[in-house]
Amino acid sequence: MDKGTIEEVDHLASKTDAPVKRTRRNSLNKTIGFGTKRFTVTTVFDILRTLLKSGSRILKALKLMAETAHGFRAKQQAVAECF
Repeated sequence: MDKGTIEEVDHLASKTDAPVKRTRRNSLNKTIGFGTKRFTVTTVFDILRTLLKSGSRILKALKLMAETAHGFRAKQQAVAECF
C-alpha cells in the first residue's frame, strides 16, 4: 500500500458532514484483530486507516475489486455513449 492512500482516507475523515459527539464516540469503540495484533478503532475512517496501515490482504482484495468495478462501469459508460 502506498502512503498516498492513507492520506486520502485522512482527508476524507476530516471532511465528514456530521461530527460524532464525544459521548457517542466512546460507545463506538471496537477492537479488531489481525493475527496477534489488536487495534481499537472508533469510526469507519479509523477502521480503513487501520487496515491500510496493517497492509491487510483483505483490504488489498477490496481495493482490487473496487478498481475492477470502476473499470467495468467506465467501459459500460463508454459503450452506452456510442449508442
